[in-house]
This record gives sequence, structure tokens and C-alpha cells, in this order.
Amino acid sequence: MPALVQTEHRATLVFDTRDPSTRVVVTFHDCLATQFGYPNDEALAGHRLSRLGLRPYGVFEVTDSSWLERLSRENKVAFPSGSMNGLRHFVITFHDSTFECLASGYERRQLDESAAADILSELHGDSA
Repeated sequence: MPALVQTEHRATLVFDTRDPSTRVVVTFHDCLATQFGYPNDEALAGHRLSRLGLRPYGVFEVTDSSWLERLSRENKVAFPSGSMNGLRHFVITFHDSTFECLASGYERRQLDESAAADILSELHGDSA
């Protein structure tokens, strides 16, 4: 676990905290893009942001993001006056994966065990 559910404009990430009985849901608003998967904690030193302080098992915000800058430059081909101002680059590192997101902001909430079980069941397709 973590688990990701994403639409064109929102990404929701469900994951355990360091306390295994606590689950958190983070919803990223106005989500432009995500990356989720490799590298894991053992290979994180090879991540392009590791030299800037990216570490395992953490939550980070990247300022002056080259990813956002690149996407903004690419977007100007079709939308010269378009702007991606207000978007932020978030990174959350886990044991087996890394999550990155470009979004305007986020909302975090903690779940009790039954609510977390319901959400995870739906994510894994176990609901009736």
C-alpha cells in the first residue's frame, strides 16, 4: 500500500503512516500530472531530486520544479498564453514506490479503520 485513484483533474492517494493503524487520504486538487512507481527506497539515491534533499519515507514540495517548467514549455506550443501558475510539485516517498504530483493544492484527512477498509476494498475491486 499506497493506492492511487486519479481522474483528469484530481488524484487521491491512500496510505499508511508510520503508525500502521493510521491511514491517510490525500486528495490533490487541479492535478495536472502524476508519476507513481519506481524508484523504491533503496534506489531513491538515483532519483533526480535526491541531490536536493529527497529522502525515503517523507513528504516534500519542490520549488522551482523543472518538471513543471518542462510541461509549461510544452503546453505553450498549442496555448501560447496559457499559464500553469499556481501549480505546485509534491513528492511522497514510500518503501516500494515514489509518488509525484503537479497540483494546485491538497486536502489531507485521517481515516478510522473501517473507513480505510471500505476505501481499500473499493480500490482493489473487492466491493459487491
